[in-house]
Amino acid sequence: MRIRTNDLIRMVVAVVVTVWLAACDGGSNVAGGGGIVGTGKQVVSGEVTGFGSVIVNGIEFTRSTDPAVPTTPVVLSFDDVSNAGEGVLRHGMMVTVSGSYDSDTNQGSFSQIQFSPELHGLLDNGSVNAAAGSFTLLGRTVQTGASTIFDGVSDMTELQTRQNQGLELEVSGYLDSGGKVQASRVAIKSSGFTGGKVQLKGLVSSVDNTSFTLGSLAVPISGATFVGMSAADLTVTGLIVEVRGTLSGTTVGNARIERKSATSSVPSGESINIKGVAAGAPVAGSFVLFGPDGPLLITTSAAPFFKGRSSSDASIIVPGARLEVEGAVRADGSLAARKISVETEKTVRLEGDLTSLNAQAGSLTLNGVTATTVISTRYRDSRNPSMAPFGFSGLAAGDHLQVYGFLDGSGRVIATQVERFNASTVNLLQGPVTAINVSTLQLTILGISVTVQPGAVLSKGINRYAGFASFASHVTAGSTVVKAKGSSAGAGFSAAGLEIQP
Repeated sequence: MRIRTNDLIRMVVAVVVTVWLAACDGGSNVAGGGGIVGTGKQVVSGEVTGFGSVIVNGIEFTRSTDPAVPTTPVVLSFDDVSNAGEGVLRHGMMVTVSGSYDSDTNQGSFSQIQFSPELHGLLDNGSVNAAAGSFTLLGRTVQTGASTIFDGVSDMTELQTRQNQGLELEVSGYLDSGGKVQASRVAIKSSGFTGGKVQLKGLVSSVDNTSFTLGSLAVPISGATFVGMSAADLTVTGLIVEVRGTLSGTTVGNARIERKSATSSVPSGESINIKGVAAGAPVAGSFVLFGPDGPLLITTSAAPFFKGRSSSDASIIVPGARLEVEGAVRADGSLAARKISVETEKTVRLEGDLTSLNAQAGSLTLNGVTATTVISTRYRDSRNPSMAPFGFSGLAAGDHLQVYGFLDGSGRVIATQVERFNASTVNLLQGPVTAINVSTLQLTILGISVTVQPGAVLSKGINRYAGFASFASHVTAGSTVVKAKGSSAGAGFSAAGLEIQP
């Protein structure tokens, strides 16, 4: 049987409808609020957003101290490393966490954290389009946005200037309905890569008796190792697989082929927490969430909705919204939600060079914004070499920092996390918009006047806007949080990209 590549989107729709029909045939929602969930299986799937221990989906995990729990700290699947420390993890990596946590306190312990990139291999020559924020890697389209974290390269503009250097890239992110990878992290691993070990994940297409295609690459069936599936499963409509093997031309040989789904490793009735991108608004009490392992049907009949810590409703589920869902796995593989939220608690994010410190006030300033540290502020030094222990007293003007935080009742920026990196040209400014002027192409974030550059990328999730006026129509002064990426310009900020946050 042969499946045409053009049927890609149709196959995704087909598998979603199939799961939906099965979900409507039985099963039950799991009621309940906080408490310890998980029994050591996959309990959290999402993006690393911070450290202090390891923060995934807003939950702070520390290594389990239970002597009865065999602890294998961090597994790097692509690198075949099975016993690494937490220090190898980076912001933006999509990971799965085995352990337990308390959803009332957002504290937990882990027995294992596993990282496996969506794509790892050769950047396709001439494929980088900095203006559109996209490129292809191993024939797969990768879409970046204002929230994408770059490692080893400052941004898409620099990536475009280096695109013919044989770059070996590692990409983490979400698989969307069109087969694209919506990137949470893009990292350069080496230059001069011409072939060798690669990994890619996606929807199977063009199957015949000897091989199948994934993106633009052929994967021979003969000699392949199958994990959680067999060669016969390759004819299943909508099958998502992870392929790891050796790249030679346009063929991935000696392949390890593993069937992937968000709930495949979790028993029915087990509770998990997953983060992903909504494919659309709910229909008949269900919607589809696209996570790292493809589409997952979510049923919402008994789930409360939250925007940050405030109660909300199903209106938070819109195309492109990045949602966090906690619920129980049903026998058909769908998820019965018991909590659905859009994270807005840490509305402030800054990245840039530290310009000044006030030791008496415990404050620091970058990109023109002053952030105040408190007793609970977490510090992490990610420079090479790093400083340990590291705290406020270790900071110095000129340090390149990432600061996460929120606005308190008086309008101060309170820093919940401060992380130091090696020198970089990346500058970010994220916070609530307090004013917007369409005619001058400006908006105000955290008191800083942000001017939009010609050709700036304007987006919300996977949606892109053709012009500033269209973008501005989706911004409400006083409530909408926007992330700007660009550079400090005197007392203002010049933005090459703007992204509306959920």
